[in-house]
Amino acid sequence: MAQAEPGSAESGSADLMVFLEESLGPLPDYVLEDLQRFDLASGQPWLITLPPISDEALFDIPPSDRFVAASQKPEELLVAETVPITLRQALNRAKVTNREIVRGGIDIDSANTDLALSRQDLYPQLFLDLIGGAGYEEDFFRNTDNIEAISRNIELLGTVRYEILDNQRNPRIQQAEIQLDQSELGLRQTLINIPADVSILYYNLQEANAFVSIALQAVARDLGLVQDSLQRQAQGRGSNLEVERARASLQENYQRRLRDLRDQQAARFELAEILSLYPTVLAVPAEPVDQVIEQWPSTLEETLIMAYRYRTDLRILEADRQRLDARLAEVQNRNDPVLSVVAQGAVGPGDTTLNSGGSSSTVERAGDYFVGLNLDWTLYDNNRIALDTSLVEQDLDRNILELANLQEAIRRDVADAYYNVLAN
Repeated sequence: MAQAEPGSAESGSADLMVFLEESLGPLPDYVLEDLQRFDLASGQPWLITLPPISDEALFDIPPSDRFVAASQKPEELLVAETVPITLRQALNRAKVTNREIVRGGIDIDSANTDLALSRQDLYPQLFLDLIGGAGYEEDFFRNTDNIEAISRNIELLGTVRYEILDNQRNPRIQQAEIQLDQSELGLRQTLINIPADVSILYYNLQEANAFVSIALQAVARDLGLVQDSLQRQAQGRGSNLEVERARASLQENYQRRLRDLRDQQAARFELAEILSLYPTVLAVPAEPVDQVIEQWPSTLEETLIMAYRYRTDLRILEADRQRLDARLAEVQNRNDPVLSVVAQGAVGPGDTTLNSGGSSSTVERAGDYFVGLNLDWTLYDNNRIALDTSLVEQDLDRNILELANLQEAIRRDVADAYYNVLAN
């Protein structure tokens, strides 16, 4: 039986597995799968692009927040489905299932609720009280026979209250409005960041797949070098040093491949996390690596101006300063008088008295009404306003420092990105 020639696909794949297992120990299953798929004869890296999944099937995969890991068995955590997706599909899914986007929507709903609650102070309040009871009495003055009597009473009391002067009301509403603006800006920032983050993670996974394949090609190349050096040594034309160098290169590239596999797995997890995929779903790129080189059209100074103008995190800090200004106004107006108009009315059938002799008497109630003003004014608060004012002013100082730090960070990040674009 003729032996396969060294370097052929048949002998290369078999000898590669045998030699690596002898030199480095038992190979993991994922390495064996890669070796079996690698075309040693063509010498090309293994880069597989599968047809993408349909959009309907992708969105049928529930988000990972419905996955309860504590209730799963270990074998159920293994990858059960491979999902090839395009970058467009990844972006579309992230807009719907990403947890940061979902949380941003919840924050906006909460801010709307807080605003509606603070605006309730603009309207009057209505209180209704139903009062009823019975009493036992002895009348020593009007009842000369000292007769015991039981008195029963029932009435409906209504109160309308409206604060016509409240210097804290408008600052509270303004704070709620600014909080809503901040929540909307936060969601906008997330919607801007998520496409960029998804694209970066998608490209990182493409790059990790390429590195894994390139490392496999390097291992296969070193196997050929080891085989050649062994043949040269057997023919008396090589040395042990040449063989050991080939073995060392093979082991080094094999270890590099293991590191690339680790990086590939990390890239898969990061993409699955931002897409909110189940841990049993493996997302793989369905598109080849696309290298697009474009010249950035603006200068560094123009780019900085655009960043200062459109960066949402700057707008959030500026809105937070406005919120703190409104909070400061509320605190400083806390001891201002609050003037309210109050209207009350009570109606009922009257008081009914049962005498001990069995007779009864009823005092008819025509109705009680009252309209007046109520003034609430705190004259002394043990220096609470001064302390609360100091706390808010400290928050304002911190806001100024954070704004300055953010502007410096933006300038540094824009400059780094600008020169990286020029360098690449």
